[in-house]
Amino acid sequence: MRPHFASYSRKHSTCSPAYSPELVALLTSGISRTTKPLQRHHLTSPPGLPGRANSDSDDAVLLGPLSNRREYNIRWRFFKNEWKKVYPPLHVSTQHPTSSISMDISSDPPLKFGFQDTAILQELLALAGSPSASPDPPGKQRRSQRIHNTTDANPFDGSLPLRWLRRRYQALLGRLPLLIPRPSSRDNSKRTYDVQLADNAITASRPHPPRLRYVDVDDLPWISDVDLTIPSGKRRK
Repeated sequence: MRPHFASYSRKHSTCSPAYSPELVALLTSGISRTTKPLQRHHLTSPPGLPGRANSDSDDAVLLGPLSNRREYNIRWRFFKNEWKKVYPPLHVSTQHPTSSISMDISSDPPLKFGFQDTAILQELLALAGSPSASPDPPGKQRRSQRIHNTTDANPFDGSLPLRWLRRRYQALLGRLPLLIPRPSSRDNSKRTYDVQLADNAITASRPHPPRLRYVDVDDLPWISDVDLTIPSGKRRK
């Protein structure tokens, strides 16, 4: 199934594929690709396109220009192969999901597709858990009631481990890139995007989300004692 941002029309037999700004951002980012990201010049001159496609090249002068039909086939084959290697986003965001500041975007409105104007991304973030929260430390389960307000409630039903379930959703977020429009200073500028991941997403290059361990009142004296025993000259600046 072809995503909306990769839609195209083959009405004209010699029409080259048109890359939307959303697709350009996804193709050239390593976050949103199942393989190595493309260079921008690949979009205008795909690998495998002979030099004869440029009528001013030496190959075109010696061997003649490349036929329009062959160039057309090469460009469309490259286009169809590459958009299939993209992780599709759920929608276009106007801000990072963990940020409360909405950015001013260009006059060219973002393309709406997928699950636009829905709360499905926020639901996934809630199921994946906060990256700054941590489970009860080992050996301290009997104090879990005291720190109940500082840990995430279990949103799942069943007997599967909470940590295992959260990691499944964190891995899913690693395959859902966020398309965030860049703020523009010009009113007539074309829309451009940054491709990011949610803070609690995990990928092959980031197997663990950043995590801050919980420190309770019983841990504070230990931290103070360690800090006092370290010579002042050896402390990290």
